[in-house]
Amino acid sequence: MRAGDYQRAAEDYQMALRLRVTFTEAYLDRGILFGHQARFQAAIADFDWIIRNHPTHVEAYFRRGEANAEIGHYQRAIRDFATAIAHDPDHAAAHLGRAQAYRKSGAHELALADNAAAIRLSPDSADAYFQRAVTYHRLGAFDQEFVAWAKAITLDPDIYWLYGILYRHRLLMNALRSDHRTALRHQPTDPKAYFNRGEAYRYRRQYCRAIRDYTKSISLKARSVNARLGRGIAYYAVGAYDRAIDDLSIVLRLRQTNAQGYYYRALAYRAIGAVEQAKADLDTAERHSPFNPTIRALANAIGSRH
Repeated sequence: MRAGDYQRAAEDYQMALRLRVTFTEAYLDRGILFGHQARFQAAIADFDWIIRNHPTHVEAYFRRGEANAEIGHYQRAIRDFATAIAHDPDHAAAHLGRAQAYRKSGAHELALADNAAAIRLSPDSADAYFQRAVTYHRLGAFDQEFVAWAKAITLDPDIYWLYGILYRHRLLMNALRSDHRTALRHQPTDPKAYFNRGEAYRYRRQYCRAIRDYTKSISLKARSVNARLGRGIAYYAVGAYDRAIDDLSIVLRLRQTNAQGYYYRALAYRAIGAVEQAKADLDTAERHSPFNPTIRALANAIGSRH
């Protein structure tokens, strides 16, 4: 499993369980393996077996919480993390897992409380500060977000590209710009690092630099939908409408429900006078994002002129 040969690992765990059907650690490790394979329901089944037979098994509750969170069952995840914490109040990872589940379910204040517990228990955890920064961002508390990000990066200078975060907040982007170079020195062929720097340049409206980084990212990972989406938007911003349409069309072939892609392709179509194509794209964008006021406003603007 550690070598990444999940198929052979699964076969060995299966054989171990045939030889001893009550082998708790084999169920635990196989559940973790299923998680690596994104087979979260299978993972939950293995953790369920452990919990039925060992109702105080902290790690099984924690791992089942992670699996439930991955499939969007945040309330179940919160209950699992809470049980793990009840049996082991010093389980920093369970506090952090519950913080993420709280944040994703919209309970931001509860998320911050668990973040604080995780940091108290594991003060050198860059991930805990990263999660705190994301929660502050959701709350619009940008000053606190900046402090948390600064601490996360002090503990792990490469954390931003490990998570693929988009630095939309201008102060944050300016402060972290040098860390993009740090990441690229460590991983000069990593497409995610170029993509992230391209995102930062785009949000700072330095579109030509953004296009160069997106292009490099795409050269390293040809099917990168996000890099093509970013490059398409940047091409639109500099007036290269045909190139924007080309990139966004590739994005929409690969990800047919991407409302942002349809919206920007509609803008590009409108810019070259292809009004009917623009209207069609906006209709599709509205289907996928029916409450988006930006899409609605553009659709109304086009409709009022034609």
